[in-house]
Amino acid sequence: MSNHTSKKNTSSKLALFLIFISPSLSQSLILEGISLGDITLALSLLLLIKKITLNDLFILPKWSLLLFLLLLWISLSGFYASTYPLLFSFDEFIKSYLKILYYIFSIIIIAVCIRNFNQKMIGEMLLKLLFLHSILAIYIAVNQNLMSAFNFSLPYKFLWFGQGGIGEIGFDLNRWVVGGIEVIKLRGIYGEPSLFGVQQIMGIAILLFKFNEIFIRNYFKVFLILITAFLTISFSTIAAIIILFFISVINRNKLNLSLNKKRIIYGLPLMLLFFIFSTSGSMSKVFNDLILNRAVQVFGSGYDRDRSAVMRMQGSYDTAMHIVKRSPIFGSGIGNVDVFFTNSGGQLTYLTGLNGESITISTTIHNIPLYLLGSTGYAGLIIFLAILLFTIYQSGIWLSSLFIFSLASTGSLLTPAFWIFYMLYSQNYRTIKIDN
Repeated sequence: MSNHTSKKNTSSKLALFLIFISPSLSQSLILEGISLGDITLALSLLLLIKKITLNDLFILPKWSLLLFLLLLWISLSGFYASTYPLLFSFDEFIKSYLKILYYIFSIIIIAVCIRNFNQKMIGEMLLKLLFLHSILAIYIAVNQNLMSAFNFSLPYKFLWFGQGGIGEIGFDLNRWVVGGIEVIKLRGIYGEPSLFGVQQIMGIAILLFKFNEIFIRNYFKVFLILITAFLTISFSTIAAIIILFFISVINRNKLNLSLNKKRIIYGLPLMLLFFIFSTSGSMSKVFNDLILNRAVQVFGSGYDRDRSAVMRMQGSYDTAMHIVKRSPIFGSGIGNVDVFFTNSGGQLTYLTGLNGESITISTTIHNIPLYLLGSTGYAGLIIFLAILLFTIYQSGIWLSSLFIFSLASTGSLLTPAFWIFYMLYSQNYRTIKIDN
């Protein structure tokens, strides 16, 4: 291999590393509205832009046209929303607009460049990053236990830099009460366990379906990644694991797994459930409280409602509906959901399962489609749904269902995570045929 080729491969690997590390750093703020994830994404662009040829710019991904259409509609909806100054903040609009413009430009450049990369290199780098996150999560959990037991640990809190505010270390939320006992939820370098768990599972799904040979050759690493994701003890992550399990069963004849590995994959959930329901120990209490009781609370009503579920599901829906009832076509304008909701007299009050108390929650929308609906109206939502069709076209209905699930559980349009995973799910890297 020549020195030129070696340097080119090193540059490509570094660019991929920076791209794939960006989602985990999206909550590490270094300036107002700017995270370490935004910086790593920008550094990857600097490495990639010099690889682009003039011909590449004439062969853009098909979904890029819809992204441009969405950007145009965001501009129009913002212009219309600005005619009602009491319900609109130009500063909030321009900050959000520039971020989305940056992400759209970035993801198109990345998609154009890496389609010429060695496919094996892409899959291997994704696996390395997922495995690295798992190792970091274990390292943090071990030191959290050491700190609790002996008031001593190796340094680990620096890994949450920027998560407590601009340039500040995030809170060490190392204990949760689940099932009446205290447990540590793995979260790695992410801001919360659900983000870590769901994004790890989304990455594993891409390896299983699109880089199948890499998945098979690195089964131990994959198994460790799945275990650490499960140990987030996050409702959203467990739901993502269940979805991954079912879509792998449905496509079991396409996944090239040996009989022994199929038995491990499909037998593991059954053995785990048997262990949980046949014991009365702490594991059973944790599972019952996390999955069974919380599932009832999530889909319950009145005093049985789970507080987190109220904020993420009902609160997001009611906020979006409040806005589109008053501005159905254009919405509030991007970045102005809170401003519009508050200044138009909106208020959300619910009963929750926490002592049956009544709470008033903020207007933050934790659901990406509903965020688009509230921000850009029904027209913006329709464009966004059309954009999602490319994930179904390139990944199949089963694999894309996991990505679509993630939109309703975690994430934001104003971080790199959505855009990078959209690019991975809407590009055709797969080495096996997936049934639609």
